[in-house]
Amino acid sequence: MVEPMLPLPKWMGRPFKQDRRDIVNAILYVVRSSCAWRYLPADFPLWQTVYGHFKQFNERGTTERILDELREQGTVTGTP
Repeated sequence: MVEPMLPLPKWMGRPFKQDRRDIVNAILYVVRSSCAWRYLPADFPLWQTVYGHFKQFNERGTTERILDELREQGTVTGTP
């Protein structure tokens, strides 16, 4: 459901080295657990990589589009 809203892999000028799903899962992990980026478990991509994608998604408005779509479908509620 989220994948079509993500920027194409070429938007950063080079192909992704990590699976995009792993990046999104790592972002969701940080958001859900409220942990610091540096404390991402080792089975996720490097925190710098994940944070870089998160920052780009926010700058491009991708995060807001995803949340709006999920809210419309009733998957995400408002901020706690």
